Amino acid sequence: MINSKRIMTLMLVSMAVVAILGMPRAVLAHAGHDHAAEAKTEAAAQKTTRQENFKKVCEARRQGLKQRLETIARHPRRDAKTLQTITDRVDAFVVAKKVPLADYEALKTSLTLQQQKVQETQAATDAAIAAFSCETGSAKDSLAAIKIALQHEITALKSYKTSVKDFIAAAKEGSRS
Repeated sequence: MINSKRIMTLMLVSMAVVAILGMPRAVLAHAGHDHAAEAKTEAAAQKTTRQENFKKVCEARRQGLKQRLETIARHPRRDAKTLQTITDRVDAFVVAKKVPLADYEALKTSLTLQQQKVQETQAATDAAIAAFSCETGSAKDSLAAIKIALQHEITALKSYKTSVKDFIAAAKEGSRS
């Protein structure tokens, strides 16, 4: 640290230089300016500006991003609807042809449970998409939550698909006997 005697000496020397060279006092006043504080202020202003710019860009792209997220979420829903249609057709076949299935009720219960799980995960995905926000830290967190919700939805859909396959296999076996 510079002590006060040294500062006084520097100021006297600088005043002498000003007097000799005829420099204006404003330059002398600027010589004692704290550059570190100014740099901190500029860094804080840049950070704030960067956050504001991020928010503006995010808001501008928000509608398109939500639309893409909804499109991505639509694919598992289409698959779930297809699996439900297959289940209904296989069930209609089993009932119409009076196919003997020993574990018919267990298979139907399993299908119903898996379908409910898929619907619950779809609701969670919809809630995560609706909660998307352009706040500085929350945009990244929102997208991560949406990604996790979609992964859970796909996992539930895979389980549902396995149950449907089991039901189809049982119906085939029952129709052969």
